[in-house]
Amino acid sequence: MVVLANGNYWAGCSTAYARHNGEGSLREPAKIGRPALTADTFAVANNLIPMQGKEYDYYWAAGQLPTGVAKIAYTFPDGTTANAVVKGNYWLMQHREARSWTPGSATNRPKIKVTLQRLNGSVLKEFRLIWGEQTCAQISHGC
Repeated sequence: MVVLANGNYWAGCSTAYARHNGEGSLREPAKIGRPALTADTFAVANNLIPMQGKEYDYYWAAGQLPTGVAKIAYTFPDGTTANAVVKGNYWLMQHREARSWTPGSATNRPKIKVTLQRLNGSVLKEFRLIWGEQTCAQISHGC
């Protein structure tokens, strides 16, 4: 996973999907600047990754760090939490669910929860991502 930036725009890219399916997963380039504290800012890309004859949900997200945010944590439908890696003004998160995907498993799942924390560890804001709207933050292929 990588964040690419020039003086005006940034974009996130994950190659995990490409290793299995021949194409990368790219987040739409955005203008450089401090983003708003909205769920859309923390939307994830979701792909299925084949491993040992099964498929697994793989999530990734990247972005510019909003003002006041020091830590970003995602809690997924399998109950696990993945902390984003924060470097400078950007952050990256990736997670593969522990249990394999089965047809129809996307219905009635718990929403992905995003928790934003301040430097002192207190919770700044929490979101629950809307499946299909905030779980397809990629332009390179459909979800």
